[in-house]
Amino acid sequence: MRHRCVFIGSAGLALLSTLQAAQAAGQPPVLVITPTRFEQPASDAVVPTRVIGRSQIEASGAATAAGVLRFYPGFDVVASGGPGQLTSVFLQGTNSNMVKVLVNGVPLNDSTSGGAPWADIPAADIERIEVVQGPLSTLWGSNAIGGVVNIITRQPAGVGGHLSAAAGGWGTRTGSLGVHAAGRHAAAGATVSGEHTAGTPPVAGLDQPAPYSNRTLSAYADAHAHGADLRADLWQSRGRGAYAVGYPPYSPLSLASQRYLHQTAALRAGLPLGGGWRLRGGVEQTRNTLNQDQPESYNPSAYDFAHSTRNALHAELAYAGGGVHWLFGASRARTHAASLSYGSAYNDYRRTDAGYAEWQQQFGAWRLTTAARRTDDSQFGGHDTWNVGLGYRLGADTTLDVSTGTGYRAPTFNDLYGYGGNPALKPETSRSVQADLSTAFGAAGRLHVSAYQQRIDDLIETVLVNPGTYRYQNRNVQQARIRGVTAGWFWRLAGFDAAVDATWQDPLNLTTGQRLLRRASHSYRARLAYDAGTWLLGSDWIWTGRRNDISGQTLDPYVLGNLSLRVHLSRALTLHASVDNLLNTYYVPAYYGTDIAYTAPTRSAMIGLRYDFGST
Repeated sequence: MRHRCVFIGSAGLALLSTLQAAQAAGQPPVLVITPTRFEQPASDAVVPTRVIGRSQIEASGAATAAGVLRFYPGFDVVASGGPGQLTSVFLQGTNSNMVKVLVNGVPLNDSTSGGAPWADIPAADIERIEVVQGPLSTLWGSNAIGGVVNIITRQPAGVGGHLSAAAGGWGTRTGSLGVHAAGRHAAAGATVSGEHTAGTPPVAGLDQPAPYSNRTLSAYADAHAHGADLRADLWQSRGRGAYAVGYPPYSPLSLASQRYLHQTAALRAGLPLGGGWRLRGGVEQTRNTLNQDQPESYNPSAYDFAHSTRNALHAELAYAGGGVHWLFGASRARTHAASLSYGSAYNDYRRTDAGYAEWQQQFGAWRLTTAARRTDDSQFGGHDTWNVGLGYRLGADTTLDVSTGTGYRAPTFNDLYGYGGNPALKPETSRSVQADLSTAFGAAGRLHVSAYQQRIDDLIETVLVNPGTYRYQNRNVQQARIRGVTAGWFWRLAGFDAAVDATWQDPLNLTTGQRLLRRASHSYRARLAYDAGTWLLGSDWIWTGRRNDISGQTLDPYVLGNLSLRVHLSRALTLHASVDNLLNTYYVPAYYGTDIAYTAPTRSAMIGLRYDFGST
């Protein structure tokens, strides 16, 4: 069975806030909730925050959330093959399982491996993506060392729906159907989408393409009156995917397949208490399952699997008034995980209790944010985290923000009880400091410069503890230090949306003295889009430098570009087309093993139609 495992790495650079670009163009402020757990303008957040809106998602032409993020600074995306293949997303020099991924505010990370199913998150139903860079475990708990990515699904206004279909390279077919209704005090909607593709060969030396299928459901309902609100959300992604197995000359390369299910659900409510105070709370659930289609080689009567379910409840008391925000919260989560993989099996539970508090206040040109959290985990005991941020407005269009804080990642069930499992493992911990300067640059642009450093301790590594019996065990034995600087320029005016950025970073494993795997020391990006109202044309580009990989292998630099087009043929009918890997670049995204490379997809195109009905 192929688990969603990932590598330690680095990609630290600043995130240019969409709000700043909106202000430069005279648009209303963009509101975010992820940096502080309460709604506020993104410019008030002291930590680097970006909002990737629907128009930017459409202009990218990307099929998945990971495809969108790869063209934004701060992210390194490694897709191990074509559609549906294992995808790792690195943020601010950390492993994919050190990035907290939320869907509508509900954690999506798998409790067995700690990672998120990036290849199984379609971009079509995403309204926006909120990204916070840097440790935020104080507010969001385990995994939030590199940052937090909150994926918000679409909630159209009015009463209506849509029907869409598309086709493209590798025998790919997609379609979706959605309905929605919104009134003065209530709204509800649901979207069902599907994808099937014959796929591409995942590794060199294997001619068979790896087929992939996906079905996604996104549904919501909310009601609000007199300041009180009640909301329910459900998101589900399920399907089947094939991947490469075998290792010549010991066993030939071939394909195996597995069925997957990823689901988040939540029921939340809010109640005004008067005097600026508000009580809110809710219950939520996260499910992740993988089921192998082929029997285990160690036991032909057994099939590998990995199942995890997290049930949680939380309550928060918040105050807002006079430039001051207070937040007091408590949560309890119970997680069950079971797995069978390569002969190693476990079936266990974890209870996690947490209490946290946050204070944010503005003092004239100054902005201060402080937060602290106490976590009690039934598997590793107690752990404390904190964050402090200070921002200063140097002028009407210039801000300087400095923040520091700690983060942690609890050992996963695989770390504790899987192959090489060690129940005595401690959490991986981090401490970071970063400074961000943002200023107006021209009539409708902004310049952003950021520098940061993050140190990660007690990294979990699988080590050989008994050469005679080839016994391996997971242990807290490594440290890493990641330093980075980025400079970016963003410009938006009269339908044009342009951005360029450059990143220089030094991702270092302090234990080995080697650069962290699959991290480029420098990368450059460019984005240009034009929205004429009746049509939109966009193009994204990235140049990634040389990287290290497993077994001392080197990954060469590459240039990758995409092109997308959207044309409104009528008020209801829209044509959309996209080309991935526009230059048909050959590059190796990562190595499967010594001298065996994962194969990146060649140039491909998609074209489709969308019909919207009803009012908006």
